[in-house]
Amino acid sequence: MDYEPKDNEYLKDVKQSATYTEIKEWIMSEYGLKVSSLYVTQIKDKCGFDKRLNYNMGENKSHVPKCSPEKEKAIMVAFKYFNNTLQVFYKKISYRTFRCIISLQQQLQRKMILYDKLIIQQRKPDW
Repeated sequence: MDYEPKDNEYLKDVKQSATYTEIKEWIMSEYGLKVSSLYVTQIKDKCGFDKRLNYNMGENKSHVPKCSPEKEKAIMVAFKYFNNTLQVFYKKISYRTFRCIISLQQQLQRKMILYDKLIIQQRKPDW
């Protein structure tokens, strides 16, 4: 019998998404770019990420600035850094698939550690 957890309980160890402030500060420190929460929201919309409700919405009468391609790339890198992409992916897969992915990640990590040791010893891997 397959075990299927309820309410995505297998995601409890996956880091929750970063705050807008964390994302903006990380982009400023890594790229020296100042991005607004509006730009982060626009890219989250584009990627299909879940967002909280915003009660401070305009009436669509004024011009809304668009995120530049340079800032969009920086925001996407920040999402990857903060693991947002994996969270969205994990929420859409079954528990069995999730466990398989984690197992493969662990195997890859072990191979990379072994590979690093072989490089230090100046030997070639046998796989």
